[in-house]
Amino acid sequence: MNDREYRVLERYLKGDDVREEDKYILHKFENIHYVKTGYRRENGKVYETAILTDLGRMVYYNERTLRNPIRRILHYIFEI
Repeated sequence: MNDREYRVLERYLKGDDVREEDKYILHKFENIHYVKTGYRRENGKVYETAILTDLGRMVYYNERTLRNPIRRILHYIFEI
């Protein structure tokens, strides 16, 4: 996973409106069930929304652990 994909997952961890520049990555992750998309309606406009699934959250937290050198060392020592 590259930095751009990691930041996109981080942005939609708790759900948010989909930005135009994130659509390609979100639809890629939606195909492997990391992201769930939906729509909301407000003031007559329809907005696309996205939130991470449980599997997507697990992948995000594992990636976050591997990107932090201290957590990575603790993970390998204690097998957390």
